[in-house]
Amino acid sequence: MKKSKSKSQTQKEYDQVNMMAQLMSMQEKLAEQEKRLQESEKKEEELAEQLEEQKQISLDLKDDIKIKDAALQVAEERLKSYE
Repeated sequence: MKKSKSKSQTQKEYDQVNMMAQLMSMQEKLAEQEKRLQESEKKEEELAEQLEEQKQISLDLKDDIKIKDAALQVAEERLKSYE
C-alpha cells in the first residue's frame, strides 16, 4: 500500500516548485539586465570616442581657421600696399 502524501507536504512541494520557477525567472531577468548594461557601457565608450574625435576635429579646424586668417591678413596688407 502506498503512502499518500499529506496536503501540507504536497503544498510544500508546490511552494518549492513555485519558488524555483520564480528564481529562474529572476535569474533570466537579471541576465537580460546585465546584457543591457554591457551594451550600454559599450555604447557609452563608443560615444566617448566619437566625442574625443569631434573635439580633435574642432581643434584642427580652429587651427586651420587661424592659419587662413593670418594668411588673409597678410594678403589684405599687401593689397593695401598696392593701393
